[in-house]
Formats: sequence, C-alpha cells, structure tokens
Amino acid sequence: MPTDPAGNRLPDPELHPDSTLTAWPDNRIAEDAHYVYHYDEYGRLTEKTDRIPAGVIRTDDERTHHYHYDSQHRLVFYTRIQHGEPQVESRYLYDPLGRRTGNGYGGGSVT
Repeated sequence: MPTDPAGNRLPDPELHPDSTLTAWPDNRIAEDAHYVYHYDEYGRLTEKTDRIPAGVIRTDDERTHHYHYDSQHRLVFYTRIQHGEPQVESRYLYDPLGRRTGNGYGGGSVT
C-alpha cells in the first residue's frame, strides 16, 4: 500500500482509481478551499492567505495571516492583515523551559 512521507497510508490507485486524495510536497498542504499556505525552510507555517476562486475579482478585502517564530521554533508573533492594515496582532512569551507564559493582543501589554 502506498504511503506519504509521514508514513500515512494513501489510497491504492488500482483499488480506488477515482480517489481525489493527493500527496502534498514535503507533507504540507499548499492550499485548500479557503486558504493558500506558505512555509519557511523549517516547515513552519509563515503565511496563510484567503484563496480567491477563479473568476472572482480581487477586492482587497482578503485577509493574510502572518506567523513569526523565534530561534527555538516557537510562535512569538501573529498578525492578520486586511485592507493593507494590521487588524489583529498577538505576541507570545515563553519561560526557559519553553512553556508559554504570556500573550498580548493589539497594542496592549503582554500578560
């Protein structure tokens, strides 16, 4: 039986010729019905953008989510951009053991 890079079983094309399941490069989804995804060289999600279906006119109403990580691969900052302006911002703090100890939203303080 065929498997993906993570060892998950895939449908056998001989037994299921009409299967729509596909293997994704590097075991990362590039897009789905709602979003287009971008990753860095470590496989971390760095950007998620609203998917614009074919034939739809771009309206600048689309949202883009940005994810920023520290050198230990922990999420430290998130931003959602809409109409070219930041709509949501979040920061995350961690203790020396890597446990998240605080977060803050917008321009507020981190708690």
